Amino acid sequence: MLVVMAIVAILSALAGPNFYSYIKNKRLEAAAADAYNTFTFARAKALLKGRNVYLVPYVGADWSSGSRALLDGGDGICNTCVGGSGADDDTLIQSTAILGDLLVNASASHLIFKGGGDVNTHFILDYCDDRSDETGKKIRIIASGFMAMHDKENC
Repeated sequence: MLVVMAIVAILSALAGPNFYSYIKNKRLEAAAADAYNTFTFARAKALLKGRNVYLVPYVGADWSSGSRALLDGGDGICNTCVGGSGADDDTLIQSTAILGDLLVNASASHLIFKGGGDVNTHFILDYCDDRSDETGKKIRIIASGFMAMHDKENC
């Protein structure tokens, strides 16, 4: 019995670091997938309604807080974007941050999916965590509105 307990203890000690890395990887993948799904939904709504859909950080200018997709209120102005004012925009969907030490870098303060599905600017959103030299996730959206998520080397 003592031998079995010793073997279980050794195997548990060996599995611990791998399990920690597995949890960190899944947390990072889930956060990036959540953002990707929000962007996909926003583009679909822009095409369906023929109106702008604005993607903005959930809190201030911090994309690591999550994101919100807002349907244009009809005036073509993003109220919640910097310097925006006009008719109220309707919140379509929002995603909040997944707990953890995620580092999120965005190439723009907001993104606009136009009624035709294209975007106002080429957009990149990088997801990394606090581990050095690990693989993260990158979401890239080109001007046509096509988007892809892939691994980001050397976070």
